[in-house]
Amino acid sequence: MSGQRTPPRLRLALKPSRLLAGLLATAHVGAAVALGVALADRLGGALAVLLLAGHGAWAVYRHALLCGQRAVVWLEVTDEDTCVAGERGGTMRTCRIDADSYVTPALIVLQLAPLPRGRRICVVLLPDSSSAQALRRLRGRLRLMNAGRADADASL
Repeated sequence: MSGQRTPPRLRLALKPSRLLAGLLATAHVGAAVALGVALADRLGGALAVLLLAGHGAWAVYRHALLCGQRAVVWLEVTDEDTCVAGERGGTMRTCRIDADSYVTPALIVLQLAPLPRGRRICVVLLPDSSSAQALRRLRGRLRLMNAGRADADASL
């Protein structure tokens, strides 16, 4: 038995993010304006703007407002690099947290790979996505996880 303790489970209840909705809407409107200016005299430009607007609405609906059936509404980090992602539709997926997940004080981007296989899930967390304490604990856990991976890579 090693001297390391298994860290306690960390559960986050995710809530709709107005910050993420604003960022997604701003990015899509900016891209639509740029496309509209660049392709103003073409029918394809109008179609591209409509498609971009539709994608923007879907992205806000699913990723920021967490309204879709596959939207992740809770996470439970179970051990060093594994978590369970709960979707609005009731599905629970056991996932591995990929090393390319991104962690800063203002933004967490989790790249989750369902086990044993499946389509990757990306979860974007901003300061209003969950409680401040839960996000702080998650950031700490992810930094420790990334430090452990760096140590393992250095020993190879």
